[in-house]
Amino acid sequence: MTYSDQVLPDKDFFLSALHIRTYPDIVFNLFLTITGAMIGYLSILVMDNQDAFIAILGVVLLDWVFGMAKAVVTKLPNGKSSFEIKKAMRFVYYIATYWSLLAVMLTIERGFSFASWLSEAIMLPIIVFQMISVLKNASHLNLIPKGVLLQILENIDNYKDQIRERQLSGQIIEPEIIENTENEEGKNLHR
Repeated sequence: MTYSDQVLPDKDFFLSALHIRTYPDIVFNLFLTITGAMIGYLSILVMDNQDAFIAILGVVLLDWVFGMAKAVVTKLPNGKSSFEIKKAMRFVYYIATYWSLLAVMLTIERGFSFASWLSEAIMLPIIVFQMISVLKNASHLNLIPKGVLLQILENIDNYKDQIRERQLSGQIIEPEIIENTENEEGKNLHR
């Protein structure tokens, strides 16, 4: 029997072997494949950077706990608690938003080695603002003396003012742009 004498199987054989019978099956299988690939990538990203995700969770959770305690303790003029479900649910929105931002930053950093500063530059101010909120809520609960909180906030303002003055006076030198990123062997130094 020669090659030309062989009968190729019907196309239905290939489709049935792949368990594909209709066009919607193809679309559904493609959707499942892409979704599985994205979940796999994100799970690796989270496991490689779990400390960053846990840090964000810790700061937001601490802010949420103190915020809920403050809402329960604080009374409105009519004598009722100031607790609101919408404000309580902000925890979920904050976590989802901050984790999404962090995942996007880390993905960009993986794709572009020269953007290794991106997640720190974006997430650090968010974490600092959350920590200031934690301190304010703890102060409202009288867990931190008001004088200590005011001193901390004043020190933060003084530090920002000093940095701004140094930048304006030229004392802070901006980092140099590295022109040559290859060593003598021709290997890229940033990878």
